Amino acid sequence: MTFKKVIIDTDPGIDDAVAIIFALLTLDVQLITLVQGNTNLMNTLRNLRAILTVAKRYSDSIQRPFSKPRIALGRGTRVDSRPCVYAHAFHGPDGLGGYFPFRTDAVSDDFNAADIESAHVLPDNQILSLLDVVAEEAILECIQMYDERDVTLIALGPLSNVWRAIELKGNVFAKLKALIIMGGTFDAPGNVSSVAEFNFYADPMAAHLVVAKSTAPVRIVPLDTTSVVGRLEKKHVESCYPEHRNSPITEFLTRILGHAFEMCERARSLKLPDGGEQVEWIAMHDPLCVAAVIDEGLLNWKPTHFQVEPEGRFTAGARFVRHAIRAYWISPLKNIPGPLWAPLMGQNSFSMLVTAVLWFKKPAQNLALFRKYGSVVRVANNVVWISNGELARQLLQSDAIVKHRPVYEILKFDDLGDSLISFIDHGLHQVARRAVMPGFSIQHLKAVDPYIESNTAFLLNMLKERCATSPKRSTDVDIWKTLRTFTTDIIGDVAFGGPFGAMIHGGAEVEELMSKVVENKIKLVMYKFLPMICVPLAKENVEKTRRIVEIMSNIVDERLSGKCRRDDLLQVLVDGRPADGNSDHQSLNRKEIMSNCLLFLTAGVDTSSRMMSFVLIMLLRHPEVLKRVRHEVDVAACTHKIDFSSKEVIPAQVCKSLTYLTAVVNETMRLHGLLSMARVATKDINMCGYHFPKGTILGLHLFSIGRDQETWDRSDTFDPERFMQTGKNEGERNFGFLPFSAGNYSCVGRHMAMTNMRTLLANLLYKFDISDVNPHHSLELVMRGILAIKETPYMVRLTDRNA
Repeated sequence: MTFKKVIIDTDPGIDDAVAIIFALLTLDVQLITLVQGNTNLMNTLRNLRAILTVAKRYSDSIQRPFSKPRIALGRGTRVDSRPCVYAHAFHGPDGLGGYFPFRTDAVSDDFNAADIESAHVLPDNQILSLLDVVAEEAILECIQMYDERDVTLIALGPLSNVWRAIELKGNVFAKLKALIIMGGTFDAPGNVSSVAEFNFYADPMAAHLVVAKSTAPVRIVPLDTTSVVGRLEKKHVESCYPEHRNSPITEFLTRILGHAFEMCERARSLKLPDGGEQVEWIAMHDPLCVAAVIDEGLLNWKPTHFQVEPEGRFTAGARFVRHAIRAYWISPLKNIPGPLWAPLMGQNSFSMLVTAVLWFKKPAQNLALFRKYGSVVRVANNVVWISNGELARQLLQSDAIVKHRPVYEILKFDDLGDSLISFIDHGLHQVARRAVMPGFSIQHLKAVDPYIESNTAFLLNMLKERCATSPKRSTDVDIWKTLRTFTTDIIGDVAFGGPFGAMIHGGAEVEELMSKVVENKIKLVMYKFLPMICVPLAKENVEKTRRIVEIMSNIVDERLSGKCRRDDLLQVLVDGRPADGNSDHQSLNRKEIMSNCLLFLTAGVDTSSRMMSFVLIMLLRHPEVLKRVRHEVDVAACTHKIDFSSKEVIPAQVCKSLTYLTAVVNETMRLHGLLSMARVATKDINMCGYHFPKGTILGLHLFSIGRDQETWDRSDTFDPERFMQTGKNEGERNFGFLPFSAGNYSCVGRHMAMTNMRTLLANLLYKFDISDVNPHHSLELVMRGILAIKETPYMVRLTDRNA
């Protein structure tokens, strides 16, 4: 059998080690040249000795001949003569994840600090042939030894050696079959900066020159590919070489890959190793390049023209693709208007920062973008934002879109897994939705009306008591906080077995923990390419989530034991669980029950409480509307003989019939879209005159959809009357009315939210006169997870109408 001839230029770290062993067992490795990168040059030689020792012993164990590769050292310096950078933060001080024990007082670059003897490295004459020429000369000599297109050069580290060889005799490279480079990134975030991959970053000038000057066919295997195709699952590591479970190769791989899994847990900012679940996979970047040589059909190579930025504090090593022609004149999205710079942006790097500013921070700027360019705007190479109501609804009701994985995967609850909001797979989402939906049926919601009414009565009576202690029979209230504690207790009552006592104590531990967790998760979505921000946020989330799980476990386990029953959402989820405790196709397991109960809390508290606050603010700023709502509420209370002084409240079922109040709530939701959604086209889409190719990321902005001038007449005007009309495009009939989304991913709790809001607002307006403490309070809006006013608290004065 003839093996393909290769030269490997490498900086032996963890994934390099796997790649080298892989190559030695499957390819004809003619030469290995060493370059500084994951660690310094001398450490790379020591690491290679350990790798070759393992490969030799494994070859002997399977009675396979071991051919000693020739080895040549590079110069150990960058092409631009700047100080070298190393990847010790990930690969450890020795470059192999601590495979070589180091003295505790040693500097990571001190070769003599490593305990080489402990690795039982074989003598050089058994495992390698060290050449007395530098790497670039050895590369050229090796290429010239063979026929044209007979040798492939695989570059697994910084390109210092490769460029020096090209600079010395570049025409020789034309004989190569291919120059395969592991390096760079197109749209994926970098692994050393937001835009740069380590190999290019470690010697950006060399990368720039190799790409520009190489006469060999250059094939780039970027992070975009290796981080997806090159995934190595932990279960595969544990099942490797079962017949050699205690062999040196198994021990070696287990040790170095164990370190990689641990470091990926920290870098990915999802789990930390202090007792939490470990990450299930790591990206094996370098082995994928070797695999691409073994199986030439493994990867699809696409021709492109690009250059590498050689300088810049933040952009060194970044790949800037000269795709202006394609982006502006060939792309299927070329006719969608947007900022001039947008087509040049990747959807996962710098444009993520733009998204953070425009989408998450300043809704007014977001709206201005649509007002300038239209209701469909291209904001990156394959990212489109949408405010057109008809198009948004059709997309949401289509089977051609799914949730954008990078956004929604981060919304998982650590240690509990997926909830209804974080399931990406449509089938799994539907299973969870079917399990949850009985708790939100009209029949069951009637059963929880008493919980809403009792909490409403509790809040109103508490406010009345405060008014009673004032000479003017009034009290000043921060509606932002008060309505939040009220909603917290309602959700506690309907989903957790009882109120949390938030209205009494001014907050509840589980809700405050969840609020912080969600806030951090949103930041993780926004700044996922900035590890210095994400790592501490992720650590804080792990700690807080574990405390939440402690609280939740007691509540859920008590229900699961059957010791108590209660007509609420938690009981619905528990009753749908099989007796053996395992999840089937129609039910949720224990962790999923807890995860979805927490979802009710996180999805329900801020959304409902902030929307009620916005309703009261709009009523205060539109006294004629307030007067009409008050009249409707007074008539309903009178009809049901509920007096100002009574501790009774207007029943929830009666509040549902208050059509003008409902119109006010709907109009407020139209003007104050709380959320935005990210979806991905799973196939080519043609809708409303627009074409979105497969893979297009679609941002649906409820704030801008509710104010879209193509969708709504007088789009910026607060006019509840539009929801009292029955025209084709009026009120709730308008395609652009999407406060609870639409389609398969619509909000399951919309009816409960509306019942909650109408009941509280009707009774509050009936029992109290309401006025602004500061009529000139700023209404500037910002995104704090969801829509909010910038300046809080927002104080209103409540006066007991029974005074």
